[in-house]
Amino acid sequence: MSSLSKTLLAAVLGAAVLSTVPIMAAARDLPDGMTTDTRKVSELPGLQGFLNLPAADKSQFDIFYAVKIKHASTDGIKLTLNDHGREVPLRMGPDGRISPMPTREQVNGGATLTVVYPKEASEALKLRVFSTQPAGHDYDAQGLNLGISQANRAMAKIGGILVAALPKLDRVYFVGARSGTIDDQPLPLFRGDNEVPAGTPYYVPSDTPNGAKIHLSNAPSIALFANPK
Repeated sequence: MSSLSKTLLAAVLGAAVLSTVPIMAAARDLPDGMTTDTRKVSELPGLQGFLNLPAADKSQFDIFYAVKIKHASTDGIKLTLNDHGREVPLRMGPDGRISPMPTREQVNGGATLTVVYPKEASEALKLRVFSTQPAGHDYDAQGLNLGISQANRAMAKIGGILVAALPKLDRVYFVGARSGTIDDQPLPLFRGDNEVPAGTPYYVPSDTPNGAKIHLSNAPSIALFANPK
């Protein structure tokens, strides 16, 4: 098994590497120093279960996957969705976010994901949950509360790997915002880690269960649902 297959699974599970075999691992026609893996997108933990949820069960939250690269440059990394002979290039944003996300039809129909990456790289694939409220200066606190509840219920319903990958969510990080208030009371600021910058305002529903309106100094790039760091 290639290092990518191992590290993607290990990162999502936060446990021992599972024994699994990539659908294809070919090194032909690749630039020097690069290797490749191809696997079914239905193997991405939680994705098929999430896409098959009724729309009403996920109205206030959505998910994405982010690729984290260590010990190598991200130059030359290429992601391609293979949908019954049609190749769809995927983008990897500055934060590692993969887009566009595969559709329900692609996942259920057996589409595959091919990743070209440096041989010496250490990779991790991380699942992220975020609010579907439009990015802006103002957020509905009760809508965020509902999104967190929906996401936790979805994890319990889907079960398995997803529950191991995402402990119970209880807060929202407004990544990219500088400051904020809830009903005119200042939001706390996060100390920072390798995923959320220091000084990020965040909201914990249990701290202000009756909160109504969140106002931010500037629109964040994303309202990220998370668990205590």
